[in-house]
Amino acid sequence: MKKGCVIVRTKHFLFFLFFLTFFSVLSGEEVSLLGLDFTEYPRVRALLTPVEGEVSEVYIDGIKSNIFTEELLRSKTRLVVGILIQEEIEADFLENILKEFSKDFLVPPVFTLWSYATSIDFITPPVEFELATRSIPLLTHRTYNNESTRLTDAVCTVSSYLKYQEGIKILLIIGDGSNSGSFFNEDYAISLIHESGTIPFFIGNWKSTQTPKKILHSTNYGLLFSSQKKDLHKVTAEIFQLIRQSKIINFQGLGNFNENLIEFRYENDPPEVYDFFAPKMNVHWYLRKNPISDGQLELDFDLSGEERLRIGTKLRIELISSNGFYDSWSAKYRVGPLPIQPRMLEKGVWLFVVTSPEFSELISGYVVFSKLPGPLIETKLPSLTNKTNITVSFAHKGGVPLRYVKVNGNTFKMADPDLTVPLTLKDGYNELVLEYIDYFGRIFGPITKSIFLDSLPPSLELSETPKYTNKRKIILSGYAQDNLQLLSVQVGDKLFRIEDDTYNFETELEIKKGKNVFVVRTEDLAGNTTVETIEIYGDFDSPNIQSLNYPHFTKESEIILTVNATDNTGINEITIDNQPFDPSMKFIPIKLLKNGENIVNVSIVDLAGNIAMQKIVIVKDNEPPVIKAPERFVFNDRTAKEIEFDVWDNFGVDSVMVDDKRIFKKGEHFFAKIPQLEPGARKLLSIKAIDLAGNMAQTFIEVVYDVEPPTINVNDGYFTTREIEIKDDFGLKKISYNGEITSLEGTITKILIPFKEKRTMTITVEDTGGNVYSLKIKVYPWYLSPAFLIFIVAFIAFWIGIRFGVAYSRRRHKHHRVKLQ
Repeated sequence: MKKGCVIVRTKHFLFFLFFLTFFSVLSGEEVSLLGLDFTEYPRVRALLTPVEGEVSEVYIDGIKSNIFTEELLRSKTRLVVGILIQEEIEADFLENILKEFSKDFLVPPVFTLWSYATSIDFITPPVEFELATRSIPLLTHRTYNNESTRLTDAVCTVSSYLKYQEGIKILLIIGDGSNSGSFFNEDYAISLIHESGTIPFFIGNWKSTQTPKKILHSTNYGLLFSSQKKDLHKVTAEIFQLIRQSKIINFQGLGNFNENLIEFRYENDPPEVYDFFAPKMNVHWYLRKNPISDGQLELDFDLSGEERLRIGTKLRIELISSNGFYDSWSAKYRVGPLPIQPRMLEKGVWLFVVTSPEFSELISGYVVFSKLPGPLIETKLPSLTNKTNITVSFAHKGGVPLRYVKVNGNTFKMADPDLTVPLTLKDGYNELVLEYIDYFGRIFGPITKSIFLDSLPPSLELSETPKYTNKRKIILSGYAQDNLQLLSVQVGDKLFRIEDDTYNFETELEIKKGKNVFVVRTEDLAGNTTVETIEIYGDFDSPNIQSLNYPHFTKESEIILTVNATDNTGINEITIDNQPFDPSMKFIPIKLLKNGENIVNVSIVDLAGNIAMQKIVIVKDNEPPVIKAPERFVFNDRTAKEIEFDVWDNFGVDSVMVDDKRIFKKGEHFFAKIPQLEPGARKLLSIKAIDLAGNMAQTFIEVVYDVEPPTINVNDGYFTTREIEIKDDFGLKKISYNGEITSLEGTITKILIPFKEKRTMTITVEDTGGNVYSLKIKVYPWYLSPAFLIFIVAFIAFWIGIRFGVAYSRRRHKHHRVKLQ
């Protein structure tokens, strides 16, 4: 037969499992049973550690019982874990352990937290992980008096408290094993563990293992883990993992708590047999008045139905408190409830234990709470708000949890560690009356709170800002005002804290290329906000002038300019010589103020103020081109094909046409093709010249096919010359004689030709058609020239006349002189 106590020692994180025999002798045999639960007796639940083999059969005192096996994680049976701490352990570690342990349970486990040393401190009743973690700091942040560690008193108290919790109960004791100052010894602890059906686990760096070993030897089940202090966290985590992996064997007891032995049989392993320690007495306790809610204690216990007790059997009632109080008194058994003398209890946890010196199997405990500290509650309630519908939050921060919260008479159940209650407010002051009801039914309150509803947002005025800019920085100014008090004004990342109802501000905005969004937000104390969004597009690039379409040369006083420009923000204005034009105009008129070159300044301004400038030159030309061509072109040879002429203009010739057919310049001159004519025929060629401004000049050339040479008529001259008359139908070109060449013009001309040495010469005349005619002429000697002969005749006549006059004068003078006499 095996005893169920297990001692586990750890070193270097390695576990070695040893089992104690009934006589406290270490055995090498391995056991699986952790404990038995008699809560629903005669139904019994056995909690077994995870083993390789499955339990196939269960026998109770040799009688086979039907079994049902299930994993603890998947069981509908609640697991209640009491944590009793004397060793120092970190809050964060314990919280993480419980959080990890609570995962995946079909029915979430609950935890009740206690601590012990000189006093036994109740932290929280059985609650789920969420609530338990709120009280862990109260459990771990404590200073313990190592001079007195009431280990057995603590085990008795917590075991008796767990007795009335439904489910499989595990008591985890983390301490050093020392036991001093306790009023109850190990036998009390063993009996009360049996009564409550609690499975004890002892963990620690033991100063002494005497008390834990004795308790485990006698309780028939439980575990003892020995760990160095540095490995305490590791061992604790392993224990919780062991519990998670355990299994539940459900079977039926024989009834009347008369069982002695229980045997677990395996398919491939030898069976395991354990003592069946079920509660031997069934004691009923009745709490008539609760010290917490009623202010005093009235407690009864009833032993009715125990045939083994006789009327008048001596009973002993003992009372200990968590703070070290002890009292005891005697009573006698009778049928029916036996009252415990009413009394006022001081603050703390009180354990009543009834025993009998005449009947050793009688022992039962009952725990009463008196004047426990109130729960730690955090209430988040704004004194000022801007929301008509709000929620008030209540958070359990530790200690005894709340059951209910009352808000203005409305009751809300605190099912979770945190509770939110919706409220509807009216403008102005709103009064709230709060009451709190804790786990034990205590009422805290009423507490009156006020909330002011301010639904009016602050006003915000901002200076005007450009939508587009080419500046790197812009100054923004503004004014904020609120009916109560402003809290802040925020411009982008800049925050201005305010403690007034008005505020003037000015700040510098840094502009980056592209879209800049600045959010200006003002908030009052109630949380009302007014938000203005400013969008400023930073444009530091000038517009792109793609093309300017205009006539570079014109004869008009006004031309049309077409502007083709693009910009990433848009064109705001087009300026021509400082005169603005709407950018939507497709055609812009430009007046030309003078002839010749006109310089026009074109400026494109975008929405951000960037300017792109370009100068253009437009030539105003009112003068037509000049055509330098002969009025007549005469030729005498059919091989002649072209007429040479020139065209000139101040600013350039655009085109030249002969008889409306365009011709092009060859080298330095223009050439007109000679039409085919019959000899003696003529034709007019039309020559048009257009300059770059569109001015046109026109002239005509008479083309003559001349095969007749010029004629020469010779007349005598007055002296040693001959006068010749030259004629041609279409024009004379030149004459040559005496080795000299003289140009001629016109169709007829007269020339005096002098003779110097020779009295004969040859005269050659050429007309414009290239026809040549030569004539040899003679001249008289000088003394036979008409001039000389005329002179001789005149001289003779003059001499005769003089002579005749002299004779006449003499005759008259003689006649006159005679008469006077």
